[in-house]
Amino acid sequence: MRVLWLTNSSDAHPGVPPAQRSQAVAARLIEEALGEPVETLQKGVWPTAGLSTAADRWVRDFQPDVVFLRLSSYPVAYESIPLRLQRKLGRAGNSVANAGGRVGNSQWLAERRVYQVTRTAVTRVIGGDTHFTPSEVVARLEETFRGVIARETIVPVVRGTSLLLNTSGTKKGLRRSKRRVTELNALTQAMCERLQIAFFPELSAEETSSSRLGDLLHDDACAHEKLGQDDALAILAAWRAAAPAMQDLSTAQG
Repeated sequence: MRVLWLTNSSDAHPGVPPAQRSQAVAARLIEEALGEPVETLQKGVWPTAGLSTAADRWVRDFQPDVVFLRLSSYPVAYESIPLRLQRKLGRAGNSVANAGGRVGNSQWLAERRVYQVTRTAVTRVIGGDTHFTPSEVVARLEETFRGVIARETIVPVVRGTSLLLNTSGTKKGLRRSKRRVTELNALTQAMCERLQIAFFPELSAEETSSSRLGDLLHDDACAHEKLGQDDALAILAAWRAAAPAMQDLSTAQG
């Protein structure tokens, strides 16, 4: 089986060894269940205009049997201070926003407690903007998956997300995050129903840092183990459900 893994930075973070990441965990479990090797191609996705074109190229080059996506709450729940400055100040805010972005992307600094406390305090004062709205994300995903399902031999699989990112550390901020993540899941599930794509929601929704790395944004090894187990179950369920239709298609083409 070949699986095109459409993923995010958490699945490539150096804080977790590659063999312990969710993709590797899932691949091992699928191999055990099916008794055949699993080849994976991991591609990070960001819901911009070029996503569907890039996905078409990955599918054409890799020829996957399965295209798998697990939703990320980051694009709709993470409130970025640099992004707010850039949008409010326009060109004048670009230099400040770029400097802030470089600081936030520093792994060493992002894991420092003093940085996290300072960032939370500043967010409470001036606020932050999310990169996308839930509807913007799902519009890009629908465009992308319409291209995927046009190839009838591919099994598409989508999983939901339950991660709430409370950037401001306030009750009001948590409510904002929950509202956005809930909307993202609902819109994605509706999209999957329209396109007849297997969708698997995450059952629990809670704010916790106990399964996160020091930056409080990326999954640790324990979280990857659980994610990989659930990813494998979702892929296997979709694969087995699609097997009769795939066999009929193969017979018709033959």
